[in-house]
Amino acid sequence: MISLNGKTILITDATSGIGRETSLLLNKLNANLILLERSNERLEQWKELMPN
Repeated sequence: MISLNGKTILITDATSGIGRETSLLLNKLNANLILLERSNERLEQWKELMPN
């Protein structure tokens, strides 16, 4: 499996659809994520669910 350790990736609409699935996958690959979302509440809930 590849590692994105040390890479920074920006994801828009990070709590739903493709953004959500992408953020999950990239989190597993150890990427540093910058997550953007219109709703701070949804973003905070999503961050609590992410494993890292």
